[in-house]
Amino acid sequence: MKRVTIKDIARHLRLSPSTVSRALADDKNIRQETKEIIYKAADELGYRRNRLAVSLRSGKTNIVGVIVDEMTTTSSLHILAGAEKMLHTHGINMMVANSEGDGQREKANLRMMESAQVDGLIVCACGYDENCAEFIKLRSSGVPMVFLHKPPCGIVAASVSHCPDSDDPDSYLMGEKGAEILMKIIENPSHPPVKITI
Repeated sequence: MKRVTIKDIARHLRLSPSTVSRALADDKNIRQETKEIIYKAADELGYRRNRLAVSLRSGKTNIVGVIVDEMTTTSSLHILAGAEKMLHTHGINMMVANSEGDGQREKANLRMMESAQVDGLIVCACGYDENCAEFIKLRSSGVPMVFLHKPPCGIVAASVSHCPDSDDPDSYLMGEKGAEILMKIIENPSHPPVKITI
């Protein structure tokens, strides 16, 4: 089945493709009544936005990467749940990767996230001095990062950790706080690298 395009909607409504495109992007210069007509036609025709095209225009993918060092514990699942809840409230999707405590796999995950052009990363690093070059390269290319636990390689970065005396750190809160901090950094790249202890 052929994918419905902006041109199809424009032809159907006898409007210009530029008007339809601007309305679908919620341009403030398009009257609300016109937007409603276009939204209704887009829905009826089965139009779906091309996320790749949108991200090429905006420079953002609306995807945040989360890399955990293992995914078999309740703690990791709670971190992911907390991060996902916070990101969802911002309309951001989450891409998850599991390093399984393996530095080579972590390196592959970091490169995969870079290739996917995620808007930022939340990372539970495998070790303190593994993949230093990868983390430094990502930082210098402008990828915002928040580390759960201690940032590796002495990198000055935002982080969320738990109190060493705590028997049961609130992992859900760590994930939620990590995502909240990352969203602030994405919105304001000059945001200082805060460190939070739960």
